[in-house]
Amino acid sequence: MSIAELLDYGLKEVPQQSEIRTETVETNNSTTDTSKVFKFTIRNVGFLEGTSMLTFKLKNLTAANQDKFRVNLWSGALGCIKNAHLRIGDYEVQNAQDVDRIAAMLNLNKSVLQRRNVLGHYLGNSLELKVLENANVNRGSGTSATGRGQIVMIENDSGINFGRVSDGNNTSVNSLAINNNVALNEKYGIPLSMIFPCLKGRSLPLFLFTDYNIQLEFEMNFSDKYAYNLTNVPQTVAGVPVPYKPSAGADTGSPYSAATTDIGFNEVQLVVDYMLPPSSVINNFLEQTTKQGGYRFEFPEIAVVKKKISAVGNSKEIQEVEHRLGQTGKEVHNVVMAKRFVDYKKREGSKVTRSATAVGTGSGAISDINCENISIGALAVSDSISTAGTPKYVTSVDVAGRALVISGNCEAGAPTTENMTFTNPNSMGLARKVLQHQAIHGVDEEEYNLEVNGLDLYPNFIFNNASQYNQMSLVMGEDLVLPRPMYFNDPNAERQRLTPMEDGLMAQYKPLGADLSNGNPQIVGGGTTIMSGSPLIWKYKRKPRINGSGNGSDATANALGKSPDYRGEIDIDYYITHSRVVVVKKLPKGTSIMVSS
Repeated sequence: MSIAELLDYGLKEVPQQSEIRTETVETNNSTTDTSKVFKFTIRNVGFLEGTSMLTFKLKNLTAANQDKFRVNLWSGALGCIKNAHLRIGDYEVQNAQDVDRIAAMLNLNKSVLQRRNVLGHYLGNSLELKVLENANVNRGSGTSATGRGQIVMIENDSGINFGRVSDGNNTSVNSLAINNNVALNEKYGIPLSMIFPCLKGRSLPLFLFTDYNIQLEFEMNFSDKYAYNLTNVPQTVAGVPVPYKPSAGADTGSPYSAATTDIGFNEVQLVVDYMLPPSSVINNFLEQTTKQGGYRFEFPEIAVVKKKISAVGNSKEIQEVEHRLGQTGKEVHNVVMAKRFVDYKKREGSKVTRSATAVGTGSGAISDINCENISIGALAVSDSISTAGTPKYVTSVDVAGRALVISGNCEAGAPTTENMTFTNPNSMGLARKVLQHQAIHGVDEEEYNLEVNGLDLYPNFIFNNASQYNQMSLVMGEDLVLPRPMYFNDPNAERQRLTPMEDGLMAQYKPLGADLSNGNPQIVGGGTTIMSGSPLIWKYKRKPRINGSGNGSDATANALGKSPDYRGEIDIDYYITHSRVVVVKKLPKGTSIMVSS
């Protein structure tokens, strides 16, 4: 350094650094244990960081059943949030709907180690899986043997041990039980970047909105959407697990699912991270608001369109539907179809009538029934073959010969031929125990296309599982990280038993996606503009079935109580990502805000 520089005593610009300040914000509205809506107002300083968190505890509101409640193993406490709103004054910047399912799809797409070692700290989710290394491992009384290479749940290492597959005996919560004493319960933290797509990978300049109140509102789910109650164990009849007690008159809820009012929210707070930049950065942003176009904040918004697909009566009939999704005038980046069977809580399915032949009179069994559309565990009802009028349960089937045997004796003097009515229990109800409401169900034979601006996006329908998985990975921008049988449920996967149906993993997470991005990395300009008069049209086909196909050699071991019914009514949620812009402009009389798609 020169002598002149050393003797220069004038003011010099000192480099400045950003600073992070954190504060805890309490709710604006008064709340109780049963409150479901929580509102917060935050300060207009610095940048709002996506690392800010919504924190809360859960409380068991029942006097009994302590240590029997736990949040969903897949999504954890993220499943507690239904909708969320980010408002600047009267302008709704982001309306995040179906947060429990959308956020899980976008944020749980991580490696096993990340889900275990990182997300578990925030969400409390704990689902551990393994690949069986040995054949003929009996995983509980009354269950079939499992084989080498199958992907199964690790009962002792996951947050829940579901006990014996056959009857749910010895079920227990392994970790993070939801007790009546709030002090004993875990405090969960959900980063705002998981809830609001506008905060994922970007920060919101709060200091631009000094003329407006900045509010965040969270609408929470009822407890049946995110929690288990392990006192609701299934029962077995003739060794066959059924989702509900057969003696119960009406369906009351899915197995292991908490009731709507079992759990409440406590200590709900917002932990806000404000990033305070140097004055030069703030001045640069403020200068942009004075220019002709103003300051533009671009981000993705996810619209939700809800549809239904009706049930079908017969197996293997192709069902075709088209759903108009609108979105004209918007720039769309991708579309995701998320399905959930309406009857995932129901005990019984469709009724099927078949002609049966009595092997004996006064004793023996009924056999030689065409078992098409009859699942293992179906209730067989006929006064002529049941003793004391008690319905019998199907316990075995010969798939190759399409013969079926019903346990129990024929009544003396019964005719040799009898028309019998079978009621198929929805065995998927029991199988869906792990993901519960957070599941995105798959259908074994399904295909789809998307009409965009009057033309099909794909030259042919996307019909095989590998292509569907690939398209969904394109939508995510990275590979969809899932155990294979959770997505693949084609007949080959079921026949080879990649995962036991009763474990609750098979086909429980199969979103279908269509990518409309054009290769440009930016938000605005990176999608496809939907022209006026040409709404998006999703075209879908399914070929539903129900059977107990097994592998043809040991049908009882492979299909007992595990035959899914793919024919039921389906609730459809379409998640459509499109571009959204907030423009901030300084005017002589104050700050102007415009929010548009």
